[in-house]
Amino acid sequence: MTTIKASCSDCGNINLMADEVHIRICEDTNAGDLAFRCPTCRVTNVKHLEVRVIDLLVASGVSWSTWRLPLELSEPKPAGNPIDHDDLLAFHDALTDGVTWELALAELDAELGDASSSR
Repeated sequence: MTTIKASCSDCGNINLMADEVHIRICEDTNAGDLAFRCPTCRVTNVKHLEVRVIDLLVASGVSWSTWRLPLELSEPKPAGNPIDHDDLLAFHDALTDGVTWELALAELDAELGDASSSR
């Protein structure tokens, strides 16, 4: 059986068998990672792999699986600046200020054609 040389973050260089490691490959980027649990300290390690190393390990019998990036990453980003601390404080003040809250509800009622006026 194939022996794989790896490096544990705690123990340093170790030797593993093909059934002690697993490769995860991203279908969107073809990036791959090797995951294993160190037989000495039992710490789980994840190491980035180059494509040629992935091919060699898979050919040697290492198990592998694929995954995809979350769809949220491909959503369009909103225009404008990100929300900052001052924006959160202003929003908090607006929520606790009865006048601002009533004005916002009245504006919403007008947009909805008074459908929500039965509150």
